[in-house]
Amino acid sequence: SALIARMGHEDTQFSHLAVVYVDPRTKKAWTIEAHIELGSVIAPLDQWLSDGKSRTLVFRHEDADLAHRAALHSYTRVKTRQDAGDVIKYDFAFDMHNHDRLFCSEVAREGYEAASRGALRVPAFPSQLTMKNRDLMDRLGIGEDQSFI
Repeated sequence: SALIARMGHEDTQFSHLAVVYVDPRTKKAWTIEAHIELGSVIAPLDQWLSDGKSRTLVFRHEDADLAHRAALHSYTRVKTRQDAGDVIKYDFAFDMHNHDRLFCSEVAREGYEAASRGALRVPAFPSQLTMKNRDLMDRLGIGEDQSFI
């Protein structure tokens, strides 16, 4: 977690991202996220909130319809695979362009790309991966020099 928060050119206090989807029919809220040890998974929001996170920050795109479509896309894609017992594997390479595997921030990126038909790519300003210890990143399989951290 600390490595992820600090491997970009600018250190951050955050190392994880989850997308929230609210079912318009049931009003139940779900999180969609990618974990190193689990892959991409869906869980109830109340479960996510109860695990003792010390810092949480909430963002929402100004276009509520686009935000809902992005979350719906992510929810549907991840839930379909999870229900089939074939979770989307974790993207250790942090490759935000190929969505066969997903890391946590890539869940949001891929959702917004799909919902906007490629017109919106998040983040607007990708993180520069410029750790002085590039050898460590290479050994971890992180071949990118830009990503969404």
